[in-house]
Amino acid sequence: MKKIIVSSLIMLMLAVSALAQDDIQKLYDQSKTQYDNKQYDAAVAGFKKVVTMNPNIFQPHFYLGLCYYSLKNYQTSIVEMQEASRLKPDFALAYINLGNAYDILGNYDSAVTAYKKAISLDPNDHLANTELGVAYNNH
Repeated sequence: MKKIIVSSLIMLMLAVSALAQDDIQKLYDQSKTQYDNKQYDAAVAGFKKVVTMNPNIFQPHFYLGLCYYSLKNYQTSIVEMQEASRLKPDFALAYINLGNAYDILGNYDSAVTAYKKAISLDPNDHLANTELGVAYNNH
C-alpha cells in the first residue's frame, strides 16, 4: 500500500512539475512577444514572474536586462545581465549588453572588461570589438 501511495505521489509531483514548466514557457513566450513589441513595462512584469517561478534560467534575466536598458534603468539592467552571465558564462551577448550599460553610465573600465570577456568567448564578434573600441575612445 505504501508503494502505491509513494508511486502516486511521485506521479503527481511529475505532473505538477510538467504543468509548471508549461506555464513558465507560456509566460516567457508572452513576455518575449511584449519585449519584441516594445511593451517593456509589461515584459518586465512577465519576466519577473518567470524568474520567480524558476530563477535558474538565464533567458528571462537577459531579457529583463534588455528591458531595463530600454527603459533607461541602467543599474538594474547591469544586475540582470550579471545574473544572465552568471547562469550562462559562455553567452557573449550578455557581456556585450553588460558593457553597454556600464558604458552609458560612464563606467568605462567595467565596460572594457565586459567587452573583453565577450571577445574572449567569440573573437570574431564584430559588435563586441566595435563596442570595445568605443569604450576605449570614451575613456
